[in-house]
Amino acid sequence: MPIEGVPRTPAAPVDGIFDAACELVLAARALERESVAAPSVASLPAGVGAVEEALEALRAATDALDALAVRAGDERTHRALDTLFHALSTAGRRCEEARRTAALRSARTGQGSTSPRRIA
Repeated sequence: MPIEGVPRTPAAPVDGIFDAACELVLAARALERESVAAPSVASLPAGVGAVEEALEALRAATDALDALAVRAGDERTHRALDTLFHALSTAGRRCEEARRTAALRSARTGQGSTSPRRIA
């Protein structure tokens, strides 16, 4: 999904992967800017939930890239991507814990969303 203001043209598969990665970086930077500017912790559960979903998407993308490395017979890249996959899985679990903790805090203090919702 293109980010507003970023033109998207039909591209070769390699360019498409690069373009998608650039969009991911732009989205992460936007989340960073909004988090820095947030006036309260009310948006914390939703923000952490968004990071959690992004990590899940990155985990799935890493798995797909790993499949490419395996098909190419690139064992070294496969091992590196497998390590990254597991690190992203661990990070996702930590995000889930943080989101739930923030939602419980919000419920106790009456601030912000208490929904442990997921984006996708």
